[in-house]
Amino acid sequence: MIPSSDDATCDGYDPVNNPNSASPVHTYSGRWLKKTPTGTSGLDSSTLASYMGAGTYDSIHDLVILYGGLRPLRNFNTASVTDATNITAALPTLNSLNSSILEYTPPSAVQVPTAISTQYNGSWTVVPSCQETPVIPTSRYGHSLAFNSLNKSLIVVGGYDVNGSPLTQVQTYFDGRTYTIPEVWTAFRIDSSLPSGSAGQNIPPITLGPFPCYYWSQVNVFGNSIDIALQAPPLTGFGTPPTAGIGNAASVFIPSTGYNTGFYSTFDNACINTGPISSTDPDVSKLLSGGAYIDIDRTQLGTNENLILNLTFLPLGPSNVGPNFNPLKINESAYFRIHLIKAGESGDLIRQRPQPRDRIYAATDAYPQIAQNIAEFSAPTGQIREEQIFIPLTTNPSADRIRIERYSGNAILINAGIFRLGQH
Repeated sequence: MIPSSDDATCDGYDPVNNPNSASPVHTYSGRWLKKTPTGTSGLDSSTLASYMGAGTYDSIHDLVILYGGLRPLRNFNTASVTDATNITAALPTLNSLNSSILEYTPPSAVQVPTAISTQYNGSWTVVPSCQETPVIPTSRYGHSLAFNSLNKSLIVVGGYDVNGSPLTQVQTYFDGRTYTIPEVWTAFRIDSSLPSGSAGQNIPPITLGPFPCYYWSQVNVFGNSIDIALQAPPLTGFGTPPTAGIGNAASVFIPSTGYNTGFYSTFDNACINTGPISSTDPDVSKLLSGGAYIDIDRTQLGTNENLILNLTFLPLGPSNVGPNFNPLKINESAYFRIHLIKAGESGDLIRQRPQPRDRIYAATDAYPQIAQNIAEFSAPTGQIREEQIFIPLTTNPSADRIRIERYSGNAILINAGIFRLGQH
């Protein structure tokens, strides 16, 4: 059966609002979903077709970003797509997209019945540059766009101006030599007024609005060597100074630490009213919520083989501050226990479980604790700790899950490693 164009059963799995979703599954599966998003403030999304624009995903605000590009005329024989009249304009009352950014808000996790709602289809919004921005980029197309998740900013590289000329900038080397590279710009999304500015991002006070807005700045400090080929920026090697432009390129932001890095935190602002204990008291409802699990494939281990769990974590207490920048209270001190669990679930079934898993796997009747309180951690010092815990798998051949149980308090789990001890 071919689903309707706005069918959402293959969107993110949710056991309540979207129980028919086929995701997640063990093997990769993909599917196109047609959405008919609306626009805000009179914006007609059907007129926003962008030719050679650039898009990226803002993981901080959960937005799809579109910037720049051209709007081709319907009759390509009468005008070139690089004509000035074809520069993509969001609205007649707004600047062209050299100073405005189109943001697409994805569909809400809580779907509503009507197929024309913004929650169901998502919506487009035009966000202008901040009035305090000293200079904005030239209108462009054929550029690349990426989102820097560390500095929470957009990065624009290269492209062509309306006449089809590569957009470049001249750099001066430490010895006075000059060279030309593709233009590089950053844009920070300012959600509300910043009376004191943001020194870490070299942004002055932003107070005029409207908000949100984007603060643009050109990147002009680079650490490349133009004499060492492996360190050189994009250069052609021709001309004096050597020049290079970039057009029709694709880009992605890769953190210096690489992908799949970070930490797992159990701050209370994410755990209140989500624990397995039903209570209107937030100090009670968050108990036993936010645990971490390590599933073990016993078929890959010997019958008489045990493990060592190496934990690197930061147990938090009164000497630390929480996400609201207030010192944690005594009753928010970290207290963790480690148990061995009997789950009896295959890898395929585990991968299909919705996340987070605390409300499902905390039920001790369905997932009994075979070995309780293998280790306990409390008395936080406010410093990073590293512990080695002996995991006695030989006590029960059906034990196949390690639960790091957050009984109360807060902690940051930085790293967890499992080491085999071999047969005995």
